[in-house]
Amino acid sequence: MPARRISEELIRVGIGSDIKMLLNRIRAVPKAAFAKTADDRPTIQQHIDSMEVDVSQLKKTTRPLVVIDDVVTRGTSFIAAVALLGREYPGAVISAFAMVRAVGGQGTEIEVIPSSCRGTIRPDGNWGRRQP
Repeated sequence: MPARRISEELIRVGIGSDIKMLLNRIRAVPKAAFAKTADDRPTIQQHIDSMEVDVSQLKKTTRPLVVIDDVVTRGTSFIAAVALLGREYPGAVISAFAMVRAVGGQGTEIEVIPSSCRGTIRPDGNWGRRQP
């Protein structure tokens, strides 16, 4: 599982203190990477409906939480994850981290990993909009 491996490595180098697998996918959604068009990707609501928070892993907290994934494209799954966690942990500051941000269109080969950046992801209709 890429997100867990990324989390373990971040902790190994001194970034972060603990791994909690707080989100479980309870229903499959179509894999966004295989969508023929951008509009065929799962919506924010589809992601929300397909996940649940495992509160047995972490009781109420106000500690910062970071959602980790390997690749971010539009950020739709991040928006859903943060929304779900925000409902269960209303006092926590929740952010997201992705190892790679996708650039280019479907079928575009990644030849160079873009430089690291800090940005924002906001809902834009049914999907996310990432800047940058």
